[in-house]
Amino acid sequence: MTHAPGASSSSTPSVTGTLVGGPDPRAIEKQQANVQQSSKPKRKLTVILASLVILLVILGLALGLGLGLGLRNRKSTSKYAPATGAVSSWTVGSKLPFVPIEELVDPSQFILSPTFDTHAEPQTREYTWDLTEVIAAPGGVTRRMLVVNGKFPGPTIEANLGDQIVVHVNNQLSNLSTIHWHGQYQNGSNYMDGSYSITDCGIAPGSSFTYNWTVQNTGTYWWHAHAGAQYNDGLIGALILHGPNDTYGFRSSPTDTSRPANVSYDGDFIMIVNDMYHLFSTDWLSLFLNLQVGGGEGDEPTPDYGVINGIGQANCGGTPDRQSCVNKGNAGLYHNLTVQSNQRYRMRVINAGALASFDFSVDGHPLSVIEVDSTPVAPTPAASVSVLVAQRTSFIIETNQTAGAYWIRATISEDMLAYDTPTIVKDQRAVMRYTGVAETTLPSNEDIPSLGNVPSDFNASALAPLDPINPPNPTMQKIVYMNFGNSANGAYHAFFNNTAFGAPYAGYSTVTNVQNATLAGKAVDYGGAFVVNVDNVEVLDIVINNQDDGGHPMHLHGYAPFLLGTGEGSFIPGKSMDTMQTFVNPMRRDTFVVPAYSWLVIRVVADNPGAWPFHCHLSSHMAAGLMMQFTMLPSKIAQFDLPADYRQQCAAIKAKGLSDGA
Repeated sequence: MTHAPGASSSSTPSVTGTLVGGPDPRAIEKQQANVQQSSKPKRKLTVILASLVILLVILGLALGLGLGLGLRNRKSTSKYAPATGAVSSWTVGSKLPFVPIEELVDPSQFILSPTFDTHAEPQTREYTWDLTEVIAAPGGVTRRMLVVNGKFPGPTIEANLGDQIVVHVNNQLSNLSTIHWHGQYQNGSNYMDGSYSITDCGIAPGSSFTYNWTVQNTGTYWWHAHAGAQYNDGLIGALILHGPNDTYGFRSSPTDTSRPANVSYDGDFIMIVNDMYHLFSTDWLSLFLNLQVGGGEGDEPTPDYGVINGIGQANCGGTPDRQSCVNKGNAGLYHNLTVQSNQRYRMRVINAGALASFDFSVDGHPLSVIEVDSTPVAPTPAASVSVLVAQRTSFIIETNQTAGAYWIRATISEDMLAYDTPTIVKDQRAVMRYTGVAETTLPSNEDIPSLGNVPSDFNASALAPLDPINPPNPTMQKIVYMNFGNSANGAYHAFFNNTAFGAPYAGYSTVTNVQNATLAGKAVDYGGAFVVNVDNVEVLDIVINNQDDGGHPMHLHGYAPFLLGTGEGSFIPGKSMDTMQTFVNPMRRDTFVVPAYSWLVIRVVADNPGAWPFHCHLSSHMAAGLMMQFTMLPSKIAQFDLPADYRQQCAAIKAKGLSDGA
């Protein structure tokens, strides 16, 4: 088994967690080598080469004197901090088509219609998606991108509880791919979750696969590729799911009283934010995974800029070799929204990025937070909200200000950055204009205006679900530890209980391995992966100890866990939860942060059969191996009726020995 994409088989960590052994389904021997892990978790910053320091000083003087700006480097000490001069996998004379910004982005798909019938009878909603590779410049710098039907972000899916979603995916890429439906329970359809090597084998290049699943939960979600870091190259989109009993919704007119005024709105906007790299994902991941001890290992590559609904502002000074700046024209400078005076508008912010958190705000307009991930909460005032990778936050604004143009701001936070680069553009903006304001009008202010007594420090951890549910008492506990280190050959890895994840066998998934082993009456071979088996319906407490110096946005597939408590240091059984606990209506969300050098406890009812990944959603960490699995009710997994094209894809990928290409 290859742990951490990019490492050789000789770097496979020794497995010390409790695993279930058995025969290798490919009847080959697995090679394992000892892992040289640090006794203390560290991701140290190293001293940069003198020549690079001189270069940065000169650049700083040039920027400071020539533009009146100083370098914003907080700790620019990584050996690969600047993107300038980096050699990407860009092909000279590439035949990939260039897609201009006005064709790349479809602004209409970010506006939800009040005429969408959320009370309609369940129906089948069918789509055909072509995955292709193009050249585009969402921030003004050309780069390779992966797109769905030629668009970035990809198509929005809007549906109702009980609807059947059928998506025919044609993979025209050079690598296998998958599509994951983030936050969906997939109860009874775990094999449609779209997690490469765990719930499926992937979609082979040049072939097709049909995802077919039923909507079981409602709220703001998103979909994305779940092979390598393909979603960071463009395979993302919004997934908005309604229910007939949703607390928050459209009002049919300003006089509509079917919903209380504080839970209704007149417009509904999707705001997808994500950080962007000039380099293709395989290029910057290679930098991260192959740094040697003492060479800046653990310093995640800092993104170059961000985008709001596919449009951002990049700095041409950080353009890698063979890439270039393009003039996007006025239409491609900012994403634009038009609003009417004295209305209420919902904004659904989705962080579909690789690393950075975003601080999101609307100049002059207080926010009223109503949803985190897919969980409705009581309206809570805020001046801005911080949204971590894979998280979603909805809020309502009232357009009761002077008619004009206002900045919508999505600012890259330093919280997740190991270092700054001289050319990073953290401040990303869109424009909101009141009706009647010229389309060419831009806001005149640069600074964020004060909102008076509106709370400036929004604390999402203090929120509670609007629909109260108290968790049942636990019957099972699993304690896991997260840390980082270098393998014997120097490759960098991330570990759950001393095990780094890597797709073990081309053409197999955990689901097929469970089925094959059950049919043969043998133990399941998980290929050295760290897997926790839950054989019965248990109330499972998962204790996560973060031994790393950075926080991790964690995602558990198939569930929206109860968040019971968190604290500094390592979890102490029988003591920690006595002082830090929430057993009365705790928050429920599918993506949550475990702070640096801290613990967090979540609780789930293990009644959803399937092989469910649990991982950090930072792409570099996932690629380094920070992923494990929970196999809930394997006897039920063995009974899944897998579609014919599922098995066909596994056979095709096995025959070709394909991997996710990361």
